[in-house]
Amino acid sequence: MDSRILFRQRNVESVIVVLALLLLLAWPSSGKLPETFELVAAGDVMLSRGVGKRIAQYGVHYPFQEIRDLLMEADLSFVNLECVLSSEGEPMPRKEFTFRAIPEAVLGLQAAGIDVVSVSNNHSMDYGAEALLDMNDILAHHRIAFAGAGRNAKSAHREALIRLGTLTVAVLAYSENFYLTVEATETQPGIAVISEQALMTDIRRAKSRADIVIVSFHWGWEYSDHPTEKDRQRAHLSIDSGADLVIGHHPHVIQGIERYKHGLICYSLGNFIFDQRKPATQRGLLFRGQFSAQGIQKAELIPTTIHPLEFRPRRATGKEAGVILTELMQLSQALDTPLQRTSDDTVLMIFQRTKHPIALSRQPSEGVGNPPGLSQPESGK
Repeated sequence: MDSRILFRQRNVESVIVVLALLLLLAWPSSGKLPETFELVAAGDVMLSRGVGKRIAQYGVHYPFQEIRDLLMEADLSFVNLECVLSSEGEPMPRKEFTFRAIPEAVLGLQAAGIDVVSVSNNHSMDYGAEALLDMNDILAHHRIAFAGAGRNAKSAHREALIRLGTLTVAVLAYSENFYLTVEATETQPGIAVISEQALMTDIRRAKSRADIVIVSFHWGWEYSDHPTEKDRQRAHLSIDSGADLVIGHHPHVIQGIERYKHGLICYSLGNFIFDQRKPATQRGLLFRGQFSAQGIQKAELIPTTIHPLEFRPRRATGKEAGVILTELMQLSQALDTPLQRTSDDTVLMIFQRTKHPIALSRQPSEGVGNPPGLSQPESGK
């Protein structure tokens, strides 16, 4: 992969300097730097429980083996890391589902080409602050950038900055204030919780430092195939504040996409690596997009499916892909974003008479909580 990560969320300043210097030296001494880049993004990646058992049996690379090539082809790869990577800490009291994977699982992420992860979700603090900070250090040591959680609120709300050719990309990550969420404060480690004021402040700051801004949200109702009106408003606010792409996750099923002004919103990409049993939770989407300094130039949604026993994804083909794409078209139509399928059923395209049209295509081929104020318990894991 050809990404160049500028780590901004590190506790040891000397490590930042050394890594940044090494990454700058990695650039060719001559030749024109690329002015575009390709991003791939997926939804929830959970490396504990059933997936963890497969890792223990077959190794840390096992979950990614059937999908690795798609991730490696891109300049930048993103997922939501729905577990903590650590051997530290104790399970959070009163929480039914807690997810902790072995620290060595980071080697699977690294080998699969994952460059940046969201650590802002309702499982990042499952084993306390000690495990969270240990995970962040592990990710940093293996040159995987992260956003959305840290030693304090300033760290949790800080964007990860990634240099790709002539462009700088900023990634921000937030979570809904789910049951037993631990929000970062000025003095307490935790995650970045969604608030409208924080979104506007953080995105505008990130936009002043980067050409492209990507915002990740852990939000919505589990197993719901449509976003809440509140989440649509937050997504629109993000685009209005300067974001180019919004990536959603947490429902464990796919939701529609929406074209809003200059940006694109993927409300839920569904599960990517998980051990859930419901058929809908085994269907997902892999976003792949080309970006320039002007924003998104082209975007593809590639359907994926998780093997019900292996708990690892592969590219969906044939009837499986058709089911996912038909569902995606219907859900997106409800968001005023019509999609058109080509005659060979391999491409979904959206045409807009805007300055930067987007094409959406397909190549052939836990415990969760609920929004604040709602009493539905965690279930279905």
